[in-house]
Amino acid sequence: MVIAKRGEDKETSGILGAIGLGKKSLLSPRFRLFCRVISTSIFLQLTANLSLRLVSLDPGHASSEKLLHGLDSLASNRIYAEFSSIVERARKSLTNSDFTLRDVPVMIGWLVRSLYSQNALLSIIHV
Repeated sequence: MVIAKRGEDKETSGILGAIGLGKKSLLSPRFRLFCRVISTSIFLQLTANLSLRLVSLDPGHASSEKLLHGLDSLASNRIYAEFSSIVERARKSLTNSDFTLRDVPVMIGWLVRSLYSQNALLSIIHV
């Protein structure tokens, strides 16, 4: 997924990126966090056979725990320390058994308001 690549801390293109020596991402930690939470919330809505989970009772994909663990690790990362409360709230929402694909737009609105609250132009967003 393209949005998941935007959430990475290092550029992973090219030969150096292939061996794990990519250069630091030019995107802000705020935007990378936004991308990680959104890509995780969308991926968590996939079932084991890669169809969309529209009902909260449908079982999730096997890789879900790995993605959630990745979000948990952000809370202890010094780059994302100022966003630890946002990471915790996102994690709590994503692990809620009632969270489905229909809730992703609400998650996007909450993230935008939380991460970019100083931006006056965002007041036009009504999610």
